[in-house]
Amino acid sequence: MLRVGTCAAGGHRDVNRPWNSACCFEAIPATVRAKAKGARVFWFFPIGHDRSVFGMPHLTMFIIAACTVIFCWTWGRERSALEEAEAVQGRAMAHLEQHPDACVDFTLSGLPDRILDLLTPPQCAPGHVLTAADQELITMTRELIAHVNRVPTLRLGYRPGSPSVGTLFSSMWLHGGLFHLAGNMVFLFLAGSVIESFWGPVRFFVLYMLSGIGGTLLHHMMNQGDLTPMIGASGAISGLLGAFVVLYPRTKIQMGYLVFLLVYIRRGVFLMPAWLAIPLWAGQQLLGAALGAEDGIAYGAHIGGLVVGALGGLLAFILGFGAVPEPEERPRPQPQAQSLPSPSLSSRPSRAAPARPSPADEFPEGIPLDLDAPEPPPPSRY
Repeated sequence: MLRVGTCAAGGHRDVNRPWNSACCFEAIPATVRAKAKGARVFWFFPIGHDRSVFGMPHLTMFIIAACTVIFCWTWGRERSALEEAEAVQGRAMAHLEQHPDACVDFTLSGLPDRILDLLTPPQCAPGHVLTAADQELITMTRELIAHVNRVPTLRLGYRPGSPSVGTLFSSMWLHGGLFHLAGNMVFLFLAGSVIESFWGPVRFFVLYMLSGIGGTLLHHMMNQGDLTPMIGASGAISGLLGAFVVLYPRTKIQMGYLVFLLVYIRRGVFLMPAWLAIPLWAGQQLLGAALGAEDGIAYGAHIGGLVVGALGGLLAFILGFGAVPEPEERPRPQPQAQSLPSPSLSSRPSRAAPARPSPADEFPEGIPLDLDAPEPPPPSRY
């Protein structure tokens, strides 16, 4: 999950100077442009595992395709809306240079303070009579806000300070950038294909949605009143990881790593069991939540999804529908005696079998039989 709506400038805007459009439009886009505090020299990420999958995970592939299509749509909408908003703001800044006393008689709300401070033009004092210059600035400001409201992240992201049922579900299908999308989809494919294969598509989808909702609700409890939109499928995918580690802890996960230090670059792959890899990742999320890290990551959503998924995996283990199916026992074919085909008479020359001598041939009539001959004496015994 990503929390969008941060600006490097921070603080309140000086109402006596024009808008800073460069800072403003770094704060609005769905892509979180958080400035890194230091260069990373080590990366590691999962690239596979040794758990067999039976059949094609159609629902998992559909979710990946849907998130990719939605990301392309939101990216196009965001670029179009921000380009038009930037053009309007440029005209408003030029108007303020010509009429430095121009102001507006309304305030903005519903967005993070850092964005509002950058979008809101100078406010009119109480009792101020609006002039033509003020009316023109008000018109341009309303046009600017209309373009900003077209940004999908601000409209469809979940905001704890302004929650709705619609954004509770829509936020799970949005992503803030290409790397955010790619990372989530890799985890979804590796864990989701296994869960869908052994659970079935219906139970898999129920776990996916419940984990996403659970992660969003925990994020809401940890950030009550916050208007920063939260987007991403990380809460739902964390639930899949929780069920995965409960049911298939001995699965070997292939982890790729990349070390980059000046001119030294090294990459490779190593194996790590699921019972070690996923708890280590969970510990990182707990540490980030405990320290209150301001890096644009909604750690509460990850933790909430992981807990829901682990409970779902425990329930599946008790009920027995998440176990690895055993191979079917098929009766082995019994060997049958087969008679060899007799050779064809036309293929081999026939041979006359030798005639067996008859008793008459063995005892011819010319040999008389002495029937009165004495019997031979019995053998002597010693």
